[in-house]
Amino acid sequence: NLVKEIKMDDLDQDDRDCLQKGWVQAIGQDRSSRQIILQLPGLRGFKNLSNELRARYYFMMSLLRCETTQIRGVVLVTFVSRDFINTSVVTGGLLENLQVAKAIPLHPAATHFCTDDMKKWIAFSLLIKAFPNPSRLQIHYGSVLECQYQLSAFGIWKGLLPFNSGDTKNIVNLDYHLHWFQSCLEQDTKMGHRPVVVRSQALGTIVPNTNDVLNGDGKRCKNSAGNNRLIRLVKEQSQAYDSSSASREQKRAIVEMIIREIHQTGGRFLNEHEGIWEELSIEKTKTKVVQSFRNYRHRKHAATNKKKAVDGHIPIVGEPLPNDVVFGRTRPTRGSELIHHLIKERSKEYEALVRGMKSVVVDGVLQKIEAQGGRFLQMDDSPSRAGGWVQLSDEMTRARVSKLFQNYRRQSNNKNG
Repeated sequence: NLVKEIKMDDLDQDDRDCLQKGWVQAIGQDRSSRQIILQLPGLRGFKNLSNELRARYYFMMSLLRCETTQIRGVVLVTFVSRDFINTSVVTGGLLENLQVAKAIPLHPAATHFCTDDMKKWIAFSLLIKAFPNPSRLQIHYGSVLECQYQLSAFGIWKGLLPFNSGDTKNIVNLDYHLHWFQSCLEQDTKMGHRPVVVRSQALGTIVPNTNDVLNGDGKRCKNSAGNNRLIRLVKEQSQAYDSSSASREQKRAIVEMIIREIHQTGGRFLNEHEGIWEELSIEKTKTKVVQSFRNYRHRKHAATNKKKAVDGHIPIVGEPLPNDVVFGRTRPTRGSELIHHLIKERSKEYEALVRGMKSVVVDGVLQKIEAQGGRFLQMDDSPSRAGGWVQLSDEMTRARVSKLFQNYRRQSNNKNG
């Protein structure tokens, strides 16, 4: 059935046993965020060739569930080494495997062939001349370690390859591959076929470059050329995006145009999780750009409100009430004590969220204060109303509360340090 998507429960036990051997693995992404497929022909083993063909088909189709892989393609890395040969190694089936690979719409962006056999290296070096695009096919000769260093020049980090050095030869570490296999099995058979996201077990799989857009609040994100380029593009397109006449389709086209601009400069949209940089999915990338338009609009409104507060003197009548939050060097109120308690209580939740979602926690704090009848005030330092009070705008209030969260984090880090 050509319209039925293959799942793990479509494979029989022999197919699964073949897939578990690790002769084909997804080992993470290169520096261009393309999925790397590692092939180790020496680990092949099957009851019938049809088991291997079905296993390969399932493996390749599972990678196609990722939209980024569909767009950017994959990098094939094949190791033919004396270290990686089982005693029961099988041969044959090359043509059939090529036919299966050709039938799957998975674009090979680059191919690397690594060997420690001089005869094979010479044969493939001659064969490469027959390829229509030989620049996409690289032949590497040397020991397993030497080939790993050669691959690193092409953006394939040495730590991605699951090789451990033994006493006399290199050993393939199948832990991550078996973890991937178990995840596929559980998700396909018990959870109604959810997409499997392949992540590398090694730290530093993705190394951010200057053109990447980094998700976060730190100095590194603010100083990134990619982040600054995104801000510039959003600023340039903000009038068209926020126009009352702009339709959803037009806004979507503007977002997609900005994403293409970032990608064309070699940039990616990255998020750091537990020390590991991961590329955002296409949908999350679009959400990130949409949020950037919102943030720019809020900053623009905040600047306008701040100017109005200074020039127009938006005053309040009388003195602050007990439940008001008072900013500045003045006697703290009950409202000021409450907001500091809320900041401490919700700081972990605030820090766990990405930048665009932190406003949810900030709004929750504002609602708590307002539910007690509190306002957000500061001294009016204009010459004509020295000593009076000004009620802050919503945007300025959010900015002040966000600053309180940042100050609390800094104080906690200094105390722990």
